[in-house]
Amino acid sequence: MRNAILPTWALLATMLAGSPVHAQLPTDLGRRLLTTHIRPATDTLVGAASDLAEVLPGYCGQPQAEGRREAVEHSFSALVVAWSQVEPMRFGPLVEDNRFERFFFFPDPRGVTLRQVQALLAAAEPQRLEPQTLRRDSVALQGIPALEYALYGGNAATQIETAADAGRYRCAYAVAIAGHLHVLAGELQAAWSADAPLAQELARPAARNPTYRSTQEVATEVLKALSAGLQYTRDSKLLVALGDSADGAKARRAPLWRSGLTTRAMAANLAGLLALYEASGLGVALGPDDRWIDDNVRAEALTAKADLDAVDLPFEQAVADPAARSRLEHAALVMKNLQSILVEYLAPALAVNLGFNALDGD
Repeated sequence: MRNAILPTWALLATMLAGSPVHAQLPTDLGRRLLTTHIRPATDTLVGAASDLAEVLPGYCGQPQAEGRREAVEHSFSALVVAWSQVEPMRFGPLVEDNRFERFFFFPDPRGVTLRQVQALLAAAEPQRLEPQTLRRDSVALQGIPALEYALYGGNAATQIETAADAGRYRCAYAVAIAGHLHVLAGELQAAWSADAPLAQELARPAARNPTYRSTQEVATEVLKALSAGLQYTRDSKLLVALGDSADGAKARRAPLWRSGLTTRAMAANLAGLLALYEASGLGVALGPDDRWIDDNVRAEALTAKADLDAVDLPFEQAVADPAARSRLEHAALVMKNLQSILVEYLAPALAVNLGFNALDGD
């Protein structure tokens, strides 16, 4: 990995050490989050899940028909991107009822998804594809990683196109997952609607509320989500696959390598993190002496995203290709820098005590 150098933000932090804090959190922080990011991002997820649920049955019915497979792959990619932008919002309804794990069971170092999906496909029991049965089943069988295997794993496309029993069941399983994800996305959408209790709390924090009792607590939730989201993308998705060298890389430890969407999904994570940050208005809340923090949060997020967007090789090739690997390593370094800015400078400037995040103890 590239040697770390002292970035501009660190030099500024050293120069401005001891500067007074003049942060004034926006009083409409929660409402702003809901209207400018949480609800739009969730609406996009619902739309993407709906689109995939609509195109899959046609593909399963006529898998050899021109354009059917391409339509499914396009819709699956759109769903992955939409989810990846919602993924950093790891609080509230997304973590209730195991919705996060139902949507995206990862990391999975023991290969639970692969093992359980292969067993389900081998058994080919129609009743297991019923909506309520699938929902009661293992979360590893319900989400995007399982759906990816159904559509891309092994000889999936060929098996489905032959229209034999195994291919028909495999495609029916994909239809079942897509329908389930549409339901889950709808639940998330409803939980953030204007009349939902938690959304009302977020929009109007008050001492009587059980969850969000002050604007400061809303700011803490946002910063925890940003820090945890960076840690999740960098450590659980990217570094675990990169290894210490090209020879030690384990590309298949990364998510979505079968569909070729690994780096695109991680870039969407960065886009979602930046959108969450910008919607919060936390950067605007900083005093004049701390405005460098806001500038560098935005710059580092855009730099990491640009590194990931620039990698256009399949991930298994990218981890070994010198130029692509250099981009991935740099993205990891920048994400580490960004998390340091959030935890060591932004949080104190806003008088926020982060404590534990959603990944602590994993």
